[in-house]
Amino acid sequence: MRNTCDAKADAVVKALVDTGEVGLVNRVLQTLVDNDDPRTAELPDVVRKYFDETALILPENEDWLVMGQRVFAEHGPEILAILACYALPAAYAAHRGVQVLASTQLLEKQTTRRLWETTQMVVDCLSPGGLSADGRGVLTAQRVRLMHAGIRHLCLSRQGAGAWNREKWSLPINQEDMAGTLMTFSWIVLDGLHKLGIELTGDEQSAYLQVWLHIGKIMGVDARLLPANVAEAAELTATIQRRQIGLSPEGVALTTALRAALDRETPGTIFDGFSDALMRLFLPKDVAVFLQIPHKPVESAIVWLMKPFIGDLDGAIDKNPRARTLLREFNLMLIDSLLRNQLGRKRPPFVIPTELHSGWRRSSRSKLGLWDVVVMALRRLFVGQLPRRFRRRLSN
Repeated sequence: MRNTCDAKADAVVKALVDTGEVGLVNRVLQTLVDNDDPRTAELPDVVRKYFDETALILPENEDWLVMGQRVFAEHGPEILAILACYALPAAYAAHRGVQVLASTQLLEKQTTRRLWETTQMVVDCLSPGGLSADGRGVLTAQRVRLMHAGIRHLCLSRQGAGAWNREKWSLPINQEDMAGTLMTFSWIVLDGLHKLGIELTGDEQSAYLQVWLHIGKIMGVDARLLPANVAEAAELTATIQRRQIGLSPEGVALTTALRAALDRETPGTIFDGFSDALMRLFLPKDVAVFLQIPHKPVESAIVWLMKPFIGDLDGAIDKNPRARTLLREFNLMLIDSLLRNQLGRKRPPFVIPTELHSGWRRSSRSKLGLWDVVVMALRRLFVGQLPRRFRRRLSN
C-alpha cells in the first residue's frame, strides 16, 4: 500500500500533464482552491468528467448517516478541538507521511490557512445534508482527492536538492498514509471524545465511523483498507502507528507551527497554552515529548479538573448546565476566528451552517465562576475515587 496511490485521480493529473502546456496542473489546482464550487469554473473536460464519475451521493435519510451527523451536531466544537489538538499532531508524528507536508510547505508556512481548510472539509461533510446531492461535503472530498493527486505529481517531478526520496519515504500520499489520515478523522476522534469523558453509544460510534468510511471511498482509499467496524478501525490505527510513528525534524516543525497558530487564533491570552495541555492529554507521553510539546502545569491541571464535567459520565452533563463551558468556550473562540477569516480576497469564506453554530452557542451556557472550579476540584479529587455505583447516586 505504500507503493500504491490513487489511479483514477492520478490519471486526471497525467492527462493534464500530457497536454504539454506548462503550468496547467498548477492552474487547475489553484482553481480548485479558489472556487467554492469548481464545477462552475473553466476546467478541462477531463476534470469535469472526474467530478461526475467520483461523486458518491447518499440519501439524506440513511439511519447511520443521520446518527453520525447528529454526533457532530452535538459534539462538534469538541470534535474540532480533537482534530486540531490530537489528529493533526498524531499525523505529524508519522515520520514518513509527514514529508509530503514538509516538502510542499503545506502547513509550516501556511498553518492557519490549512487548519481552516481541514476544518471546513469536516464541517462540509458532517453537516446535515452534506453528503447528499446538494450538499457541500461530496464536492469538498472530491476536490481534496484531486488536489492530493496534483501534490503527488509535484512531489515526484521535483528535481535537485528538494527531490522526493522514494526509496526512503515510498510514494507521496500513498494508500497507507491515506488510510492513516482517514483514521485520524474517525477513530482518533472517537478516542479523543472518550479521553474527554464523552461516552458515545456503540451505535453512535459505528455510525460516526461509517460516515467517514463513505468519505474515504469518495477520496479514493482502497476498499481493502477500510475497516468493517470500530474494533477493526482501532486495530488498523494501531498497526499504522507501529509502522510509522517516529521522530522527524519535519514533524516537530509542523507541530510547533500548529501550536503557535492555535494560540494566535484564540483571542487574548487566557487560553494560551490550553492547546498544549489538550495535546498532552490526547497523545501518548513519548509522542508528545518527541514532538516537543511542553508540559504546562496550570493548564494541564485545569484540563484534569474539568474532565469529569465535560462528558456524560453518571449523567453529570444533564445535571450541571455548565459542564462543558471551559472547553467549549475555547472551541467556540477558535470557531469564531475561523468564521471571521476570508481566506484571501479570492477565496470563499469559511462557512458553518447556522443551525450548527447557533446550537453550539446555546449549549455553551454561562462562564465558569470560582465556585464551579472548587466543585470541579472536589468532585475530581474525592467523588471520582468512589465506586461507580456511589458516584451515580451522588450525581443523581
